[in-house]
Amino acid sequence: MEQHQNGTVNLNISLTVPIVLNYIEITVKTFYKYTTYRPFMIDWNIELCRAYHLGNINPSAVLVLKIIAETLPEYYYPCPHGNRTYVAAWLLDPKFIPETLPSAQYIKSPKKGRITHSLRITKMHCVDELSYKITTVNHCQMEQHGNGTMGLNISLTAPTVLNYIEVTVKLFYKYTTYRPFMIDWAIELCQTYRSGRFNPSAALVLKVIEESLPQYYYPCPHGNQTYIAVWHFDPKFIPEALPSGNYRLDVDFRDTKNALLLGIQVYGAVRRQGLVG
Repeated sequence: MEQHQNGTVNLNISLTVPIVLNYIEITVKTFYKYTTYRPFMIDWNIELCRAYHLGNINPSAVLVLKIIAETLPEYYYPCPHGNRTYVAAWLLDPKFIPETLPSAQYIKSPKKGRITHSLRITKMHCVDELSYKITTVNHCQMEQHGNGTMGLNISLTAPTVLNYIEVTVKLFYKYTTYRPFMIDWAIELCQTYRSGRFNPSAALVLKVIEESLPQYYYPCPHGNQTYIAVWHFDPKFIPEALPSGNYRLDVDFRDTKNALLLGIQVYGAVRRQGLVG
């Protein structure tokens, strides 16, 4: 590892590969240090030779190849690889760090440019009413407001007292079909709020609830009432490194017996724009 006068740190590497390689598997994982390092947010696996050859690849591979192309351009070429010595000083550009990554042992540097996101919600709805055994969805309708934003107008009756609410959040990217991508979180809302100590996934989920549904951001017990709200998803929660494409976000609320209390699906398209050198 080398540190330069401007404060940047890179990894100076010399690696000799004496054989020819036509298969190179790359795995990328991030870990967040809570009390110990725990997996968080990114767990990708791609085969480099095939991904480079096909060109039409999934979003995880797109990001991995983009990092290689920008940080190791001299080695960004199709297989075969190997049969040589690789020499490089590798630096991870902070622009690849998701904007919504919670504070911890991460690097945050001033940006040379500005990348903005355009999020267009195409559909929002609650899952089939036959899925609910405990709660009653009185109405659930997507609304478009004068400024072009979309909201989900919901009225939900929860007749029982709830001291356990599991929230799951999953993101799907549409390739040929919708496939899981990047986010797969599950938190128990009551315990998390009560303990006051949040892992990064829980911190993001609670932040979304606090800002988009402040009237219902309070400790358990919940339930025994009718919830009425117009829910909006703020684009600022989109990770900066999220590639352009079509997505589906699934958010489920379940009780202690895994019965569905509320299920929401949001469909949208993300476009990246506004790069300034």
